[in-house]
Amino acid sequence: MKRHVVFYDATCTLCQGLKRMMKKLDCNQNVDWYPVQEVSNKTKRLAAQFKDMEKEIYLLSNAKTVYIGYNAIRKLLITIPITRPIGIVLYIPGARLIGQPVYRIVSNRRHRWFKTLPYK
Repeated sequence: MKRHVVFYDATCTLCQGLKRMMKKLDCNQNVDWYPVQEVSNKTKRLAAQFKDMEKEIYLLSNAKTVYIGYNAIRKLLITIPITRPIGIVLYIPGARLIGQPVYRIVSNRRHRWFKTLPYK
């Protein structure tokens, strides 16, 4: 596997917007995007050892490491050259103290705050 794979909620307009924007910025095509709605039940059961895939963004790195939530966002940002400076800031010691709770608040409320779409 040469590229990272991001598993995102395709019913979430925020998630879809993030995907669209990051795909445009990913000039080296380092990331593949996969809707969590298309993940097999077997894979979801395996992923459950980490967390529920439908509640947080997952990134499977090309080194086969799983990043979830805030850590997935950091890894995604640092992977794409134009967003790398933002990603580096999120790796500064102490950034997680603010970033992790902010991520959780947005993640837990994304369907309430943003439009939810049916998955086709």
